[in-house]
Amino acid sequence: MTKQELLNSTLTMKTNLILARSLLPLLDGQEYYRVTTKLADVNSMVPALLENLKTHKSQMNDYYFTTQLLNTIREYVEAIKEYCCQSKGSGNNNTFYDDDTITFARYIRNSITHGFTFSFKTKKDIDRVTNNPPKWRGKTIGISLNGKPFDKKFMNEQNVVDLLNDLESVIKNKIK
Repeated sequence: MTKQELLNSTLTMKTNLILARSLLPLLDGQEYYRVTTKLADVNSMVPALLENLKTHKSQMNDYYFTTQLLNTIREYVEAIKEYCCQSKGSGNNNTFYDDDTITFARYIRNSITHGFTFSFKTKKDIDRVTNNPPKWRGKTIGISLNGKPFDKKFMNEQNVVDLLNDLESVIKNKIK
């Protein structure tokens, strides 16, 4: 993978995120346009489907947060790691493990893959979050978060988008 392919990949991820987010207002029912088709059964199902979506709007917003936003962080981190680890001798591997933004995102990624729970089990992780906790834009991942859920209280939707933008900046400016 080239650096340009990595940037293209992250752009695709961000575009998919924006598309998914743009669909959420449809749950309000304010932008519902009746589907005109000859299949009366489909037309008769649309109002019921829309009502079901409106009823479960908060669940859909939570689903968007956990599946789209957070999994995009996971995918970003994994793509960056793949790129950095394949380009041995470039110093990128050091950047992956030493850059504050990437380190913070790595711990977020780990919490996502561990059932949306902060989990520090290895001596290395415990030492890191105790002695030099990952920090990003005023947020700190310290030992006190061990076993606690990763949720919107820790990072909201805008924080996630900001983190993705900062990761993209690291790719452009720090990774060779």
